[in-house]
Amino acid sequence: MMLAEARPAYQYPVRPARRQVRKAARRTAAAVKRRPAAAAKTRYVLVWLVAVALALGVASRFALAAKLTIDIAALNKQLAQVQAENEQLQLQIASLKSPARIEQIATTRLGMVRPTVTRPIVTTGDTAAPAAVAVTGQTESRPAATGSWIASVQRWLARLVRLGLAEAKGL
Repeated sequence: MMLAEARPAYQYPVRPARRQVRKAARRTAAAVKRRPAAAAKTRYVLVWLVAVALALGVASRFALAAKLTIDIAALNKQLAQVQAENEQLQLQIASLKSPARIEQIATTRLGMVRPTVTRPIVTTGDTAAPAAVAVTGQTESRPAATGSWIASVQRWLARLVRLGLAEAKGL
């Protein structure tokens, strides 16, 4: 008996069905179409992020400007207060520096007295030395005019020159 020979299993190339080919083609075409759409969405999101960042930057600048304006107003108010205080202190300094007040404190609190004024009286003639006379608020009696007015001006100028030289030597 003869047995039939076993035939080798031969596989024929399998062709996909037309539907499957069309679906695969659609998928690849859709993927290709989707990529530009995804890139557009990414650009759209990036543009919005940049716009939001710029808006936040501008808003922060306005907030900073408002804060600085408030600080300036507070400093101007403080400056006005300090200037008013300075004016009061200047008035107080002026009143404390007044000679009448200083004299009153010197005489009442410190017990000081006004000095008496002594002026030398020079006489012409054979008298020995000029005498110092104390003047206490009374009118001073002047010596009688001797000679012409030109002579008295010359004496006055000579006295000024002597005083000037004495002061210069003292320095």
